[in-house]
Amino acid sequence: MVRWSAIARLGDYDHSFYELKDIYKIHSDHEINDDWYVINDDYFQIELLEFENAKKVDFYILRTESDEGINLVFSDTDFSDGWFYTNENINMVINKHKILSGNSTFEPYFIIYTEITLENGDVIRTSKLPIYNK
Repeated sequence: MVRWSAIARLGDYDHSFYELKDIYKIHSDHEINDDWYVINDDYFQIELLEFENAKKVDFYILRTESDEGINLVFSDTDFSDGWFYTNENINMVINKHKILSGNSTFEPYFIIYTEITLENGDVIRTSKLPIYNK
């Protein structure tokens, strides 16, 4: 799974897996296993740390094994309570079951990242957080 995590994060040259804890904080029941954040419950909350002066934060998710493409799951424009994405039933977004499609079976591997719109209008992307939904 470590190798698969590295492949999922390909192109993230700014931060190592171990530096992701300085970018994101997961407030739901999870563990770290083989460089994956393994979510153990349907309740999911992630916080983007810092960026107090941003205008907007968009949370994106991508199923790593499919051609579904990137999905915008939440946009936040109010930092007064922090930059949080909360979902009471995350398996509706990141299906925790294996999915059979044709001759392939997709495991519940995902990456989450954010795009941050700064006050000056510039947009930056955070490193990818690998998620496995148990």
